[in-house]
Amino acid sequence: MVVVPRTVPSASRGAVDRRTLLGGALLGGLGLLTGCSPVTGGGPAGTATRTLRTAYGEVAVPADPARVACVGYYTPFQMQALGKRPVAVADYTPSSAALTADQKTFLEGLPTVGTVVTPEPERIAAARPDVILGEADYADEDLWRVLSGIAPTALFAPLDNGDWLTVAEQVAVAVGAGDTLVDARARYAAGVDELRTRHAAALAGRRIAPITFGGTVGEFSVLHADNPYCSILTAFGVRLADFPSAPGDGSFTTIGIEALGRLGDATDILHPVRPDGGTFPAVDAVLAHPLFTRLPAARAGRVFPVVGYDVFDHATAGVAQREFAATVLGDR
Repeated sequence: MVVVPRTVPSASRGAVDRRTLLGGALLGGLGLLTGCSPVTGGGPAGTATRTLRTAYGEVAVPADPARVACVGYYTPFQMQALGKRPVAVADYTPSSAALTADQKTFLEGLPTVGTVVTPEPERIAAARPDVILGEADYADEDLWRVLSGIAPTALFAPLDNGDWLTVAEQVAVAVGAGDTLVDARARYAAGVDELRTRHAAALAGRRIAPITFGGTVGEFSVLHADNPYCSILTAFGVRLADFPSAPGDGSFTTIGIEALGRLGDATDILHPVRPDGGTFPAVDAVLAHPLFTRLPAARAGRVFPVVGYDVFDHATAGVAQREFAATVLGDR
């Protein structure tokens, strides 16, 4: 999956304080958060529908769809966490190395409808979906109109760079999994409280720097507080190392490798690895650079590989938090 998170353009997203976002998602009413209001009509012969707020306006979808086609990257896995299975998905062959074994098993046998970037309407129509779900990051309004001619199409967008909840929760409501969503919220909130209480002492004085590869050879990236992965760490008391961002950086800063010395404030440095334990050559080059090996965290042996950078629902957030606690804090 994506290791360097994208930056949400401010022109297309409303600015939302991360604390407000998390509080509203965990404690707010289901209908208030998603814009969901079950009604009758809008479908075949008076089928019950619900109205969803999407990136391209309000869309009426079946209240309990039986056939869901996914054109988004994360949408099938958000459904998987809810105990739901789509009837068609994008082709994940180009990114198969980034998938977990469980995700690969989940996708087995599902018809594919083109790639995430270039979905094929003919294949989507052949799947006979009741509803089409996906992410607006990969589909503009013109494509949304084409897909809407096949079936009601709900394409969702995060509210800001650190927002990992909104899309996941909208998908849950769209597939009629509201009860499962309530349970997922409660489990996540309880997990955050437990981690905060158990690890307060271990976190005191620690400053964490999650890094990854840059855009080109000779660069690296540092994730910031409004990055989804960082936001789920700070939720239970993790403090990030001081690495000021520049205007326009968004949720991460990409900079030349000669700036590695700026990580000197970090007591612990994290870097991504693949789900199968494989490494990224571009990250390996950063870790092997003399400027990196001289950093205090590297000299102290406090450099840790993690899988969980990709956070896109309550399940992946909880897994990433527990991985951090086990890997960095020794919580076995």
